[in-house]
Amino acid sequence: MRATVLALTCAGGHLLFATSAQAEPFTRQRVQPAAAFAYGLYVGEASDVVPSPYGVGVGARGGYTMGSGFHLGAEANYFFGKSRRFPEYGDVEGSLSILHYGIVAGYDLGVTPWFVVRPVVGVGAARVTAVVRVEGLSGDVSQTGFVATAGAEALFGWKPAFFGLEARYTSFHVDTAPLEDIPGIELDDSARLDGLLFAVKGGMFF
Repeated sequence: MRATVLALTCAGGHLLFATSAQAEPFTRQRVQPAAAFAYGLYVGEASDVVPSPYGVGVGARGGYTMGSGFHLGAEANYFFGKSRRFPEYGDVEGSLSILHYGIVAGYDLGVTPWFVVRPVVGVGAARVTAVVRVEGLSGDVSQTGFVATAGAEALFGWKPAFFGLEARYTSFHVDTAPLEDIPGIELDDSARLDGLLFAVKGGMFF
């Protein structure tokens, strides 16, 4: 009796594994436009001397998953950043914000037909804008740098819609000389404004 139960259990487990391993993701051969709400944590080397350029953000996504499971897409994100006061310089306040755009590539792993895990990497550019306010007057300066990202997404489908969760590390290298207009900033001529980014997104697939 025990041998029979054990055999049935093993057979059931093997069948479940085989079904899961062969699950075709709902994203396969589908276009997937989406909107995203994001939040970024600044983990760059100058986090102790500059305001965070990340914080709350919004974004747009678009991509296509091929029959092989390979995914190729594009994205754009805007992070509103945070402001910081510099009372040692009088009535002075500075803030940073980031507009990030680029391409991403990944591979869709179908855990079930309606649940997909997608490791992703990406490259692109980001434009950081510094705004300085001194006694009610303000000015801004912008600079563009190279961005590389890596992380993963979890996607949940409910035809014809889907939603997903993202977590990625973003390496952002930029020439920071123009950003030194913010009083109190002490940076080298270049710096990495790296971020740890999280996002919730929703869209359609067709």
